[in-house]
Amino acid sequence: VALAAVPPSGGWTDLSYSIVGKYGITLEQVGMISDGYTDGSWRPWNNIPRNQFTKMAVDAYKIPLKNPATPSFSDVPASDIYYQYIEGAKAVGLINGVGGGKFAPDATITREQAAAIIVRWVAQKNGYDPATMYSDAEAASILAVFPDGASVSSSLKKEIAFAVDFGVIWGTADGKLAPAATMTRIQGAAMIIRSWGIIPTVEPEIPADIALVS
Repeated sequence: VALAAVPPSGGWTDLSYSIVGKYGITLEQVGMISDGYTDGSWRPWNNIPRNQFTKMAVDAYKIPLKNPATPSFSDVPASDIYYQYIEGAKAVGLINGVGGGKFAPDATITREQAAAIIVRWVAQKNGYDPATMYSDAEAASILAVFPDGASVSSSLKKEIAFAVDFGVIWGTADGKLAPAATMTRIQGAAMIIRSWGIIPTVEPEIPADIALVS
């Protein structure tokens, strides 16, 4: 179904302040990073596919769109409505494919995939590098606070350790990390919106022998 922007002031038929309030976000914030559907709905409880989440992230972080002549993924052709968003995300290292030159745009994104996308952007923009700031043992120790922390994909362990460390991803109601669980549209939007102000910028180190004067 084609997406269409619907201003929050006009309202979506199925998204209210009472719903978004439970996630600590506002309708206005949701409107800044996402579109509704042509029938006036927003469908908060629908699972969010990888292409929609990528578009939300690109809009949220104001990442430039890209329109290369040759697609990066064989299953996201230039005619795809998400093409420029996915290519923009690829250009800044926000996303990876699923192997075989594919992106699997319509597959429902998992919690660990969504958190990793967020971490790749906000970590670098705030001066962090999860690949070097945690050893394998330290990442495993952080993830071990959850009974299923060891089930995080091996290629994402340090990124998800960062996400846990800084509160990008929370545990589920039953106390699990559930890295392979799917996400709804409202959960995905909330995770992105909360990331705007959750990670402090690394302060530059000033050598002790440098005197600062006004």
